[in-house]
Amino acid sequence: KDRSNTLDISIQKDGDDDYTLTVSDNGPGIDSAVETRKSKSLGLRLISRLVKQLQGTLEQTNSGGAKFTIHFKDIRIRHAVD
Repeated sequence: KDRSNTLDISIQKDGDDDYTLTVSDNGPGIDSAVETRKSKSLGLRLISRLVKQLQGTLEQTNSGGAKFTIHFKDIRIRHAVD
């Protein structure tokens, strides 16, 4: 209650066709037993949907808050694979 809530969003290019999108906050974190894809939480559903749309992979950690790291490829590369 006595601290400011923060939300950090960053995107980084890793090599020619790879990207990393990170979304984190300074809250209490999320219980590791919670399944992101099955959650009824709007925020977790948005993260899950974004990973699916980007055809990426998700890493979730709880260090100083919740942190979601999405790794995905450039859309041109994804279309070439499809």
